[in-house]
Amino acid sequence: MFLMVDLNSALNLSFISRILIFSEGEIKIKLNFIKLSPAENTTILINNYLQNKLYPEVASKVMDYTYLNAEQVGFIEKPQDRESLFRLEMSGGEFCGNGVLAAAALAKHLELTSNNNFKLESSGVNHPLDCYAEQSEQHSYQVRSAMPVDYNYRNWNYKFQGLKLAGRMVQFEGITHLLIEDREFLTDQLIEQLLKELASEIDAEAVGLIIYNKQEGYSIKPCVYVQQTGSLVFERGCGSGTLAMGIHLARKRKESIEIDVKQPGGVIKVKIVASAGKGFIVKEAFLETEVDVTCQGTILI
Repeated sequence: MFLMVDLNSALNLSFISRILIFSEGEIKIKLNFIKLSPAENTTILINNYLQNKLYPEVASKVMDYTYLNAEQVGFIEKPQDRESLFRLEMSGGEFCGNGVLAAAALAKHLELTSNNNFKLESSGVNHPLDCYAEQSEQHSYQVRSAMPVDYNYRNWNYKFQGLKLAGRMVQFEGITHLLIEDREFLTDQLIEQLLKELASEIDAEAVGLIIYNKQEGYSIKPCVYVQQTGSLVFERGCGSGTLAMGIHLARKRKESIEIDVKQPGGVIKVKIVASAGKGFIVKEAFLETEVDVTCQGTILI
């Protein structure tokens, strides 16, 4: 049995509502959702409360083709910091850059604040993130958000099915990305097998493989595996993967950078602000893209 409460009274967040419906003596769930598209990285945000141990099960159904056919799912929760509008908890507890951008667009879409600048919280980050969102069209928003700058960076070498792979590993608190320059022999099937093998060895909520190309500007082909939900998606866009790419390029050039990174679903801008002193330190990082609100309603699980 699912444990559910009405957050209207518990959190004083009027956009979060009751989710119980009864049918033939069984408890079923009626969830309110909004579907958003940051660079076509289709993101479902659920604004109902249920136990977070149920997030993986619910998210797997929500993402399914029969239901909402999305790439990822996040849940809106009560913030821990009173300065934040709300907290985004991704289904696998991972950090998701595009999830944060989608959540920021949600805040403006639901008119939760009259300000374009505000703070949100997210899984995989231990402090509020500064966000900016402004409506650009009727259901579209230009969104920018600060990103976490706590990371580990190292060279990465791996032997897989007779192949010698080399690249860079960027580890954030909630997700680890492996950056590899374009290799034609890495088919989609091999990428799936490689990610699942790596996930059993890397201590992270999610693992991404970012194949990048630096011809005519930078472009990436992201694939992300979330262990808790078991979802493996060749994403149309990847915010945290773009952030990892930006950190890699800034470290390589030893300077601050601001670049557009092309992805299958669009363009995400990444800005890395590095210290000018001795050594290389990332002081700030930002992602920016257009976020479309494509539909909203209820889903029955």
